[in-house]
Amino acid sequence: MDEGKQILEKYTKGLEDISCNLCGADDYEIICRKERFGLDINTVICKKCGLIYLNPRPTKGAYAKMNEADYRI
Repeated sequence: MDEGKQILEKYTKGLEDISCNLCGADDYEIICRKERFGLDINTVICKKCGLIYLNPRPTKGAYAKMNEADYRI
């Protein structure tokens, strides 16, 4: 299994639904259902402002743990 996929799998167990971080809308369209390592994470586009983001996404705590343990510069 690819190292990147193994790292991401550790942090994508508990995902949270979010509103658009730019305009706050909850109206989006899914534009991709897999991320680059093949994990089932949706990339969406906000129908109100056009921001592209992950939804659902890993929690803030999961991002913090990932950055501390596995982030590479």
